[in-house]
Amino acid sequence: MGRAPILVVDGVHAIPQSKTIERYLARKLGLFGATEEDGAAIDAITEHVRDIKDKYQKAKVTDEGKAKWFASEMPEWMGKLEKAVGPSTSAPLVGASLSLADVTLYVFLVDFYTDKAAALASIDKCPRLKASVNAVEKNPAVAKYRAARTMKGT
Repeated sequence: MGRAPILVVDGVHAIPQSKTIERYLARKLGLFGATEEDGAAIDAITEHVRDIKDKYQKAKVTDEGKAKWFASEMPEWMGKLEKAVGPSTSAPLVGASLSLADVTLYVFLVDFYTDKAAALASIDKCPRLKASVNAVEKNPAVAKYRAARTMKGT
């Protein structure tokens, strides 16, 4: 299609499309759940996050829309996502360990928005989502990567 991104595996297989690459790598790295049902739930959560991003893109075109987004709409969507993942005392959104769903939520809340405080405030009433974000942030591999990335200035 003449577009990036493309992941080339073993110099042979060209895998296009960012979401396809994301899911491929998640499966290869053990971040796509223990069962097909876990994988479907993880995929659904990542798609919910993408839907929320799309809503934000429409809301941010005006200052009023952006203000309303952070004041009421985003917290409402985060509440819906909290309900969708279901009640649990577990930090991972799906299964017993962190997955692509947790990483996707983390990147969405911590890196996607320029107003990071407002983005994180949107999950103040979402204990399950907060637990997931905290678990990703405290993951040693994630912490090491983010520290190295910060040192490089990116």
